[in-house]
Amino acid sequence: MPARLRSRAVPALLACAAMLAAMLPARASAAQITIVRDRFGVPHVYGATAADVSYGAGYALAQDRLWQMHVFRMVAKGRLSHLLGSLYASNDKVIRFWTYTAAERAERFATYPADIRENLTAFVAGANAYIAEVRADPARKLPLEFAQFGEPLDDWTLDDSLAMADYLIYTFGSGGGSEVNNLSILQQLKAKFGDEAGAAAFDDIVWTNDPDAPASIPEGFDWHANDSRARPEADAKTLHEDARLGMIEIDKVAGSAAGVSGLTQDAIARIPVSPHVLRDIEALTALDDPFSELFIKFGSNAQIAGPDVTDTGNTMGTAGPQVGLFVPQALTDFGLHSADGKLDATGMTFAGAGPAVLIGRGRGYHWTTTTGASDITDTFVEKLHPENQRLYLFNPDPSDPSQARWENMKCRTEVYAIKGVQFDTQEICRTRHGPVLSWDVANGVAYAARYAWFNREGGTIEGFFRYNEARSIEDFATFSNLLASNHNMFYTDDQGSIGYWHPGNFPVRAPGDLRLPFSGTGEQEWRGLLKAQQTPHAVYVHGDGDPNDFSRQWLANWNNKPAVDWDRENGWGAFDRTKSLIEALDPATPVADPWGGTINGDGKISWQDLNANLRYGAYRDFNADFIQRFLPAAGANANEQRALDACKGYNGAIYDDNGDGFVDSNCYTILN
Repeated sequence: MPARLRSRAVPALLACAAMLAAMLPARASAAQITIVRDRFGVPHVYGATAADVSYGAGYALAQDRLWQMHVFRMVAKGRLSHLLGSLYASNDKVIRFWTYTAAERAERFATYPADIRENLTAFVAGANAYIAEVRADPARKLPLEFAQFGEPLDDWTLDDSLAMADYLIYTFGSGGGSEVNNLSILQQLKAKFGDEAGAAAFDDIVWTNDPDAPASIPEGFDWHANDSRARPEADAKTLHEDARLGMIEIDKVAGSAAGVSGLTQDAIARIPVSPHVLRDIEALTALDDPFSELFIKFGSNAQIAGPDVTDTGNTMGTAGPQVGLFVPQALTDFGLHSADGKLDATGMTFAGAGPAVLIGRGRGYHWTTTTGASDITDTFVEKLHPENQRLYLFNPDPSDPSQARWENMKCRTEVYAIKGVQFDTQEICRTRHGPVLSWDVANGVAYAARYAWFNREGGTIEGFFRYNEARSIEDFATFSNLLASNHNMFYTDDQGSIGYWHPGNFPVRAPGDLRLPFSGTGEQEWRGLLKAQQTPHAVYVHGDGDPNDFSRQWLANWNNKPAVDWDRENGWGAFDRTKSLIEALDPATPVADPWGGTINGDGKISWQDLNANLRYGAYRDFNADFIQRFLPAAGANANEQRALDACKGYNGAIYDDNGDGFVDSNCYTILN
């Protein structure tokens, strides 16, 4: 029996059943795929298997977001300038620098679990089934933008989805990498104040851990003793050099460099950071054009609460992914429901990324995520060959100079074009540590970025796909700790359990100053990855009686520090919006709501409290919290006194009751 795609809410699909049947990928048995749209228009896809549902998901998302999918693939592949002009070339260069070629993505895709490969392939086939319909009836179905921009309606490809996933991982899962900028600050301070005083000043302003910074896991809770609930397979990921280097053919070395001395971190600190190096690095570490501000607005928040602290005795959670505002929204909703239970969740995704709910609800559980922003990127300084800047020194055994050798960088040239007309090129070279951010030939060095998720996006892909089939908190903990990129993960379920994890590929570093660049000549190589139990987490499993469980049962996060003892190359600061959110969530501390009433008035967390918490945190003036208490009792002149008078009674809330488009209190502007 041929497969069919049905929709009770979209009759046009019924007429296309025969065409869709022909487009279905090969199956062991025929399948019926049904799409039902709820009262909000959200498609819910039903099928016998996860692959069937994946096919229907591709069809439904292409039907809803075809032009957006096209724009997304242009962004993800660094081809936005093709659509919008050379103004966006800087963004395109950033994306191509940090991601991969189509051949590299295909090589990595071959290593993904078989079911994920099958589902992604089915998703692509479903999207192309709808694209075939559009081609057959462009007058009614082709989105207007394709004609406006003169864009052909190309098939959706597997590489499009892979590139989108890599881009999202880079955007939401990266962190660290500011070591060269830190070194420049240190050198400027030493030049101004002398070595000793300059180093002391550097310690004052660039720290790895500010004890006043708000942390999601509270001080006093020993998360090291708390069982992460991740099964052993979560720790199977390793940092094998071969897995990293196979893609860039680093075994093709230029020859021996026996007797050539390497670099130490102390020696690197004495190499002047050239202005052009800072400019190069800034250009490759910032998406700074107007479109990026609209497409991805960094930051997301989350709250979770366990049954003992809520007014209903149930777990509660809120998810606040923040990705900017535009029409249509960057996020879209869908439901995926396979009879085999391998794919059963409802929530949000980015159209085109694939058949997986990224934040949502499964069978009896809810999950969400925020960007982790921990330090999983280091800058390594490569010592260049004096006559060839594409050769660099590496010694796998610094104690034995005879092992030193010159190695070839692996380079490629990227071409940028508008509607097929070339306007720029970019050379991207990689060392064994990663892509080269900048060459400083005058000082004989190059700066390379080593990021711990490099070519390991498959771990993050698998983790997020598996959330859709979780059946227990142990499942979720295990899947979370497969992630190679860094995220905060939150879980609540209908069994009374909650959990928070801060996973990612955290390198075990060699001794040295975390704030400064590392030696690329072999002295400071990474030595492995932290295990799941070694990364911050707070888990409470209802009814298991573990004395090390997270008994407080509530926490919040807004991209802040995960735990009080967690370091970063630029530590989180005390001046943080999360302080207000945590303050409002604490059930033991009633908070006056500037919009009326009291948050946590009865000592229990309610849905109304959670909603008020978010408003309280979002509209809280940080300056009022940190600066107002230091204002003088009286002004030195009339203008200062007027400013102080304006701040009397200011409650720190940013609101506009009179609707004139301005914050009501002048104190908000004065403190800023």
